[in-house]
Order: sequence, then C-alpha cells, then structure tokens
Amino acid sequence: MAHGMGTTTSTRESRLPGTLALAGSVLMLLGAALWATTGTDIDRALATGEMSAYLVSAAEHRTVLIANLSIWIVGVLGLGAAGTVMSNVGSGPLALRELARAVYWIAVPLAISAFLAWLALIVQGSANPDPTEVAIAEVVGWYAYRADAVATALIVGAGPALLGSAGRGDWVPDWLFRWGLLAGLAGVLSFLPYYVPVVPLGVSLIIVPVGIGWTLAAAIVLLGPKQTRQRGRGEGPLREGI
Repeated sequence: MAHGMGTTTSTRESRLPGTLALAGSVLMLLGAALWATTGTDIDRALATGEMSAYLVSAAEHRTVLIANLSIWIVGVLGLGAAGTVMSNVGSGPLALRELARAVYWIAVPLAISAFLAWLALIVQGSANPDPTEVAIAEVVGWYAYRADAVATALIVGAGPALLGSAGRGDWVPDWLFRWGLLAGLAGVLSFLPYYVPVVPLGVSLIIVPVGIGWTLAAAIVLLGPKQTRQRGRGEGPLREGI
C-alpha cells in the first residue's frame, strides 16, 4: 500500500476478482462460440412454434450443446464469484455494493436452473419427437429461455451498473463507470422483444457483448497497475500504490 492519507486498491485485493472476471467471461464466450456452431435457436423456435424442428436439430448437435451448456454453468459461477468479490473491492457506498452482491446471488442460481432445464431438453429430447414431447419441451423451453434472459440482464446488466457506480472514483475509472451504465440500459432493452412485438428478437442480444465486454474491461482494470487517490491536504491527486 502507498503511504500517506490516500486509499488504494491493493494488488492482493484486486487480483482475485480480476482473475475470476476474466475466467468467467472467457468461458461464457467459449460456450457461446460452441452454441453458434450448432445453428440451433430455442428462442426463435418458441416464437415461431417450431419446437419440433428445434428438438430434431438439438438431437443432431447433442454433444456440442451439452458441452456448451456445461461450460456456461461453470462460467456463470465464475461471473457470480467475480461480482461478489468485486463488491468488496474499494470503499464505495456500502448500499450499492451490497445491492450488487445480492443481484449476483439471486441471478446465478436462476441462470444455472435455466441451463439445467435447457440441458434436460437436449439430453432427453429425441430426433423424432411426438406431440406430447413437443408440448413438454415448449413449457420447459419457455422457462429455460426466460430465466436465462432475466439472469443475463442481472449478471451482465444490473451487476456492472451497480459495481461501476459503487466503485466510481475508487477503482472504477469514469469510462468504465459509463460503460456500466450502458450495460444496465442494455439489460433493460433486452426485455423489449417480450413486450413490444415489433421489436426484433436480436435486440435482446445486445446485452451480451456490452455486458461481457464490461466484465472483461473490469478484469483488465483490476489486474492492471493500481493507483492511490490522495485525500491529504495539498497532496497530488494520484499516486501509484503497490
């Protein structure tokens, strides 16, 4: 720690959340890349009533989708742990830091339940689904997709907005604070397709690059050089800390 009357985010304090944020983000992106190779799209299947065709396609890509969802489960645990530990970094407003922690604690179990429901469709689904199987899949799929959407908006939308606001002027630079607010706005916009039919489904995906991007940027800030904000009278505004 630097000497004097300033405060600093120490290397030891920031290394763990930075590492967790980086690992969680990379895993989520890796899972998304695997999912993209399958060409399956459960939200569009639900919107267009093509769940039967989705189950057939999912059966063809079962191994990749199982790997995709398994990686996402581990990745979201990493993001949740990162957000929780990140809420302890610095000395920002306690209410904001506790609210951010609560958001991650609520959202991570919700995301895992969504991924498990999604996995059930993949593992138990057949290449020749009958009407009963399709009807069950529509119900389970509806829950999986909506729960995933809510969890995503919380983890990479509300979480960054709250953590960025709590850490502003401490460990969060102004550009990362503004990015966090943008992520929060993207989280709100991600729900528009559910309530405004004319809004395309693609709008809900904006939250992913914005929110995951914030988490990666926060990891870089936390793992980079630390600085001390001086509070002593007549001292310079910033000084590096160890």
